[in-house]
Amino acid sequence: MHVSVVISNCLREERRILAAANMPVQGPLEKSLQSSSVSERQRNVEHKVAAIKNSVQMTEQDTKYLEDLQDEFDYRYKTIQTMDQGDKNSALMNQEVLTLQEMLNSLDFKRKASEEL
Repeated sequence: MHVSVVISNCLREERRILAAANMPVQGPLEKSLQSSSVSERQRNVEHKVAAIKNSVQMTEQDTKYLEDLQDEFDYRYKTIQTMDQGDKNSALMNQEVLTLQEMLNSLDFKRKASEEL
């Protein structure tokens, strides 16, 4: 959910930047400097928009990665839950439980790290 807030904020900032770029410049002094400042301002806006788009794209990739990890964890966890009671005491089963615990810890750490961004 935090990722969606970050994406929303980035898109809102992009809209604000684009709106600021589209506002007319007023005043006699500003009109004379308009041609040079507009191109510089436009480059700055384009740079900021590109940075925001890059940030959104990276956030989407991170989200997809976390979703894939969660799906893998869910599948493996459900597989363990459906095993016979006799199979649950095997060394292989104990190793799988340890692996799942490591996956869960990793997912938790990555989620917390992405929330801090």
